[in-house]
Amino acid sequence: MGFQNPEYLIKFNIIKTNKYKILLPIFVIMLLCFGLFQSCNEDNPITHSNDPIVVDSNFFNWKFDTLQNRPFLGMYIADTNQIFIPSYYLTYINNGSAKYISYNDNDFASWCIDGTSINDVYIGGSSLSLYRTKLKRWDGAVISDIAMPIDTSTKIFSIEAVSSNEIWIATHKPLVYRYLNQSFTTYRFDSIDSKLSTGIIFKDKSGDLYVHFLKNTTGEFDYVYMFKFKNESWELVSIDPLSQNSMMFSFSGFSDNKILYTGKSGLYYFTGIKWEIYVNFGNNISYALLSCGRDAQSIIFEARENDQTYLYYYDGKQFYRNSKIIFPYPGLQSMEYKFGRFYVSIDEDWWGDSFLGTARFKNN
Repeated sequence: MGFQNPEYLIKFNIIKTNKYKILLPIFVIMLLCFGLFQSCNEDNPITHSNDPIVVDSNFFNWKFDTLQNRPFLGMYIADTNQIFIPSYYLTYINNGSAKYISYNDNDFASWCIDGTSINDVYIGGSSLSLYRTKLKRWDGAVISDIAMPIDTSTKIFSIEAVSSNEIWIATHKPLVYRYLNQSFTTYRFDSIDSKLSTGIIFKDKSGDLYVHFLKNTTGEFDYVYMFKFKNESWELVSIDPLSQNSMMFSFSGFSDNKILYTGKSGLYYFTGIKWEIYVNFGNNISYALLSCGRDAQSIIFEARENDQTYLYYYDGKQFYRNSKIIFPYPGLQSMEYKFGRFYVSIDEDWWGDSFLGTARFKNN
């Protein structure tokens, strides 16, 4: 089933797969009621009395491409017509047509992706049998292996492709690789803390390179560590607590090359020295899930409001709820902003379909 009319997804997140036959008649009635309610809503958008005001609005024209493979983390957007998504196969979308490229490796599980061009795409993941990192490269014609140092870091967690000659790789353990001119350099962080994991590596707008790690001490992630690459070595910049009682909860995404975390009162970004508020939610929105944006004056995020998950747009002054787009359970996998558009990869629905959604401003 396609995604041409996304309004039918309005109640997917409360319908369980093993209850199709019981709930389907109820779902049809709910859908009809929603259609009547929505037709009235478009002429009379809901305005909340609390500050900041949240208005029902459909800010974008959406396009949805159906994917036959469940998307994993991230996507490489080469241009508005050519997008690569890691999955059981490498999913390559070219002008709306999806192609599935085999890794030719039954022992490879992909996880993350980045690239410098449509002929220089890097896919990171792990060996299924050995629980060690694996790296592959798409050159526009074939996928090949890049032999990595032997490690026990489980998998590659993120990639930052600086150029075709310089690739940075963060792993699930306190280990970072630099692949420069086809040679690896290893940077170990376990001397700082052996419990670090979940490496996310990125360059900010100034070109400075950072890596993020989490620390687990109580069965949950308790601290976020930020390191900066300076003078050919990694320097610890900050350590901050993560919990329901602290300022921040969890990683949310990127905006304007800034790493974002969700927290009690909004989204936070790392300045290069410390974490500061990026978008203040006020009283209406409890917390964000995924987010991405051009900057703090143009950002979308998935968040909770009144026990329902919605997609929001913030223009620096006003919050807009995109009430017609409610994604099916279990929801979004990744969000990215590039070339003036917002891209979201959507996990499998109960028909087994996944989707790539592209949002363009209606005035563009």
